[in-house]
Amino acid sequence: MYLQIGPLVLQLPQGWTFEYPEQSPIEGSGPNGDTALISFSQANATASETELAAHFAAMREQVMLLMLAVAQERGSVVREPTLLSDAHGRLLYSAASAGRRDSSLVYFIQYTLLTTKTQHYFDFAGRGPVAAATTHWDRIMLEADWQSNAPSTAR
Repeated sequence: MYLQIGPLVLQLPQGWTFEYPEQSPIEGSGPNGDTALISFSQANATASETELAAHFAAMREQVMLLMLAVAQERGSVVREPTLLSDAHGRLLYSAASAGRRDSSLVYFIQYTLLTTKTQHYFDFAGRGPVAAATTHWDRIMLEADWQSNAPSTAR
């Protein structure tokens, strides 16, 4: 299954479904009870390059602080906010937490993809060991395709 949000295209395992409310976030449900929350924002189309660069620098700092705070709220932090990729002017950050619910292991993984003009935030949660989940979701996020001028749709 392919999920396209703005210019970003992710290839997800079969069985995922998504709801697209009028406002963010997009909510997803996986075949094993996993959940996803996805939000997307774009810079003002009339912003100057200087304004975009300043906003991008500020967002880089805020992302690290916000992701750490959310990870700490959700469980024991096993991955502090980390830059996973810095390719083609796109920064991919991730943080992960682990915990227990009803005697089961649970995971919570966040990703933020930043460019000078866009921000994508992903929140994946589910049951199982966090190490296996981070390996799985890291692969999907690192293999994401970027298409210019693409509309936001799921296919």
